[in-house]
Amino acid sequence: MADVRQAILSGAHEAARAHEELRSREKWERDGGRIDVFGAIDHFNLPLMFKPMEGLLGAYLVRPAPGVLINTRRPLSVRRYTAAHELGHHRLDHEPSLDSEDLIGRTPFAGRVGYEPNEIAADSFASAFLLPLWLVKGQMRRHGWGPRDMQEPANVYQLALRAGVSFEATCYALKHHRVINLSTCARIVAAKPKDIKKSLVPDHNPQNWRLDVWCLRAADEGIFVEGAPNDILDISLVEHSGGGYLWDVGGIDQSDFELVSDRRERVDPEPTVGSHVMRRITARAKAPGFGSVRFVERRPWEGTAEPLSSYQFSYDISETAQPGLLKTQLDRMIRGAG
Repeated sequence: MADVRQAILSGAHEAARAHEELRSREKWERDGGRIDVFGAIDHFNLPLMFKPMEGLLGAYLVRPAPGVLINTRRPLSVRRYTAAHELGHHRLDHEPSLDSEDLIGRTPFAGRVGYEPNEIAADSFASAFLLPLWLVKGQMRRHGWGPRDMQEPANVYQLALRAGVSFEATCYALKHHRVINLSTCARIVAAKPKDIKKSLVPDHNPQNWRLDVWCLRAADEGIFVEGAPNDILDISLVEHSGGGYLWDVGGIDQSDFELVSDRRERVDPEPTVGSHVMRRITARAKAPGFGSVRFVERRPWEGTAEPLSSYQFSYDISETAQPGLLKTQLDRMIRGAG
């Protein structure tokens, strides 16, 4: 157990050192979003290649020169975790590693560790790098989540989406950071993501639930959504209809999303004159693409008058990763050749 503990500590410590060099916390507090693990690999001068592979999620190579391979045939959250794991091997001066499918289902924080110390350390690095405590606390603060709120599977799922990490990995990271205890972690891990998604949009009936449901609220203003076709955005915004103000959500029609439903719900159980309502807009990502959507809240008869409020989000909806060298590295290579 001493070796396991040392491996976990060394991985977490090295992740913290990497974040210090990258100034990740400052960047996150300024811009929000996910930890840019692919950008970090580039920052540390590691070539990063995406390619379809059978039986492997990724690999860390040392000879003839250090580099990372990532399987394109996996969801973004898996590609991100694998990339962080391979970066961990590099930062910890490990030997070359070929990482198979069992990387997905294991964690050094589940209390049943029985695999090679270098892999434990790389897993610990990946978790601490993608979900550092300061990011967890920052997201909780931003959304008004207290420790009790993180005992709810739906909130853990939303945190996982914002961090770009799998639901299960997020549960174990919260346990490691002592936001939740062991029994709570076990209960949340046992929850089925499909059931969580269905509870968030009960009126939506897709062909399958291999999609994500992003619940966006006022605290998410300016968010960058990295998703996939068929992902759902469920956006809830207070509408000051008592004062004649309505949200103009027409921007959805000019985006890569399509409107699924648009409804108003009472905020107060006993509405009074001038009371507000909650506007709920549900949209589906209909095709790959990227862009930005902006809503404005104004009185319809006031035309181009300054809106009472606005709400904006950006998105990148991708089908799969494109095979080849990381785009920034490829662009740099082409410029150098020119």
